Amino acid sequence: MDVAQYIADLLLEHDEVGVPSFGTFFNTKVSASFDKRSNSFLPPGKRTAYKPDESDSKLLTDYIS
Repeated sequence: MDVAQYIADLLLEHDEVGVPSFGTFFNTKVSASFDKRSNSFLPPGKRTAYKPDESDSKLLTDYIS
């Protein structure tokens, strides 16, 4: 069982996924920017982060089962 893949799948549809007794993975928005060194535009996107505070883990457990 690849729990990481389950979390990644859920993060595509939800902003936050709690893992029982571990913590929470969440998405943050990244603004568009312009990189002067490479003279390129970087589009907006999402960045995944982790916090040790546990949120509702029902989403992950329901998805796995």
